[in-house]
Amino acid sequence: MTLIRFPLHFIEIDLTLSPEAAKIKASHKLSFADAFAAALTIQKNGTLVTGDDEFETLKGLPGFKMKRIF
Repeated sequence: MTLIRFPLHFIEIDLTLSPEAAKIKASHKLSFADAFAAALTIQKNGTLVTGDDEFETLKGLPGFKMKRIF
């Protein structure tokens, strides 16, 4: 199975997303990669679909929505 079969969009990290991810990382116990995923979710007004329970610490963060799959 290849990645082409999935509706993926690759997003470049920019000077808008980086500081937001840093703020999330500084105030929550997350990896920096997870902080970027959270910041992008907020920026795009999306819902993060994850099986990672670390994102539970972000409940209540303005603009952050998630759905657990496991």
